[in-house]
Amino acid sequence: MFDKTERLHRELWARVPTAVEKDPREVTTGVFIESLNDVIDLDTERLAAMENHVRSPIGRPLRIATFSFGSL
Repeated sequence: MFDKTERLHRELWARVPTAVEKDPREVTTGVFIESLNDVIDLDTERLAAMENHVRSPIGRPLRIATFSFGSL
């Protein structure tokens, strides 16, 4: 799945030079590039969150302990 996402990002970036060559001053070109950057940034954040996620066997006792101490 990650390979597919990365491939799609590369395919979209490959379209940027063509869009810029048509008219570099066109507003839609800038919006396209900005939104593409946002999509890639959000995907990077999503992947980082998945990698840093505390797994259930560790997370459940940790949450119980946190809520227990919080209610004292």
